[in-house]
Order: sequence, then C-alpha cells, then structure tokens
Amino acid sequence: MPEFPVTLKRRGKQLRIYGPSVTKERYRVVFKAGGKRREKFYPTYELAKREAESLLRQLSTDTEDLPQLSRKETREYLQLKDKAAQRGRSPMEAIHDWYDATEFLSNPADLIKAARVFQGEKPKTLRVSRTRSLPISKPRGPNWLSALNSKSA
Repeated sequence: MPEFPVTLKRRGKQLRIYGPSVTKERYRVVFKAGGKRREKFYPTYELAKREAESLLRQLSTDTEDLPQLSRKETREYLQLKDKAAQRGRSPMEAIHDWYDATEFLSNPADLIKAARVFQGEKPKTLRVSRTRSLPISKPRGPNWLSALNSKSA
C-alpha cells in the first residue's frame, strides 16, 4: 500500500487519494471543480485510483462541466431533459428553439405571454414588432384579438 495521501497531478490540476481513517472507513478522492472542493468515496484503493485517474483526465481537459454542476443545477438540467424528451427534442435543441423564438421579440418575457395566448385562443398572427408578424394557425373564438391585446398589456 502506498503512503497516504497520494497526490496525482496532470496539466496543472491535482487531486488526492486519502486512505481509510477511524471516522471514514473508505478511500476518498478529493479534488476541486468549479471552485468547490469535491469528495468521492470508494471501497478499494484500486477502484479509487482508477476513478481518480479518469477524473483527472476529465478535469485537465476542458470537459470539466459535469463535476462542477451543483445539485440544483443537476436537478434543473434533468427536468429540462425530461421535458424536452416528452416533446421528442434534446435539451440543446430546446434551448436553441427558445433562444431563436426570443430573437423575434424585443422582450424575451413576451414569449411566455405569446405561448399562453396561443395555447388559449390561437390567434392567426402574432405581432412581434411594429413591422413584423409571425403566421400562426387558424384563430378560434370571436374575441381572440381583444384577448391578445388585453393579455399583452
């Protein structure tokens, strides 16, 4: 067995493997990602070393996005992924679609208003600026125009 802690370095990044102690009975891999100190636990030294080398490779390249996600960010990403999958899209496609839709509007918050009006009364066109309108499916109901004006005000 090596002398603990074992320090592994690669391209300016480093992590440490700590051996079992009285309070922590497993091997610990400790590293920094996204400015935060992270710690992972493993039952054997061989597994800890293998995972540490893999983590170090990931951290030393520019693909360190995964280790630096917080729990909240991970939860939000998984919710986005589920909602996008329900519509047959990838999370990246959903983000691009939203961004493209907001390009038509002067205020991105208007996209939500437009979607709610579309869901309810379905106007024929959606006016996005003084000079530009987007074609939308056939209107429903006699008062769709007044509903659009009252909701956007």
